[in-house]
Amino acid sequence: MNPDKYLISNIDGLDDSTYGLLSGPAFALTFAVFGIFGGVISDKVNRKMLAGFFCIFWSLTTLLPGLSANIYVLFVSRFLLGFFEAPFNPCAYSMISDYFHPSNRGTANAYFNSAIYIGGALGSLSTNMLSALGWQLVYVIVAIIGIAFGVLGLFLVKEPVRGFFDVKVE
Repeated sequence: MNPDKYLISNIDGLDDSTYGLLSGPAFALTFAVFGIFGGVISDKVNRKMLAGFFCIFWSLTTLLPGLSANIYVLFVSRFLLGFFEAPFNPCAYSMISDYFHPSNRGTANAYFNSAIYIGGALGSLSTNMLSALGWQLVYVIVAIIGIAFGVLGLFLVKEPVRGFFDVKVE
């Protein structure tokens, strides 16, 4: 068995510094910039639909590298991942503020944030998956799980009434 086939570095032209650019600025800059636009959009449209569809789209961008061992596809995937993932947090925080009374909102936000970090910790298990399945198959599996959760969110999450807990001033 060739252990190198499990490494993402088997993509032609991908060295450590190039991968650093792909995993850093190609994602982080688009995520930061489009997060602002995601917040503006989530103030104007159905947040459940926006979050669900963007979850599906960001999962599809995770699928791209799993289907192609090409550095350009990997770059486009990382860029689009930042673009599609960015609106999710503004939608989530906005929905949390309408689902939970202000006295419970801090706890609700804490659960949401802890899920992000638990997911990151579970992501470290991908090392075991990589050695068993190879990096491309891991991308495909993670993408399919993300698409499934996006679809479930579209059907199971209810769009809350905007401003439900806002103080009404007359």
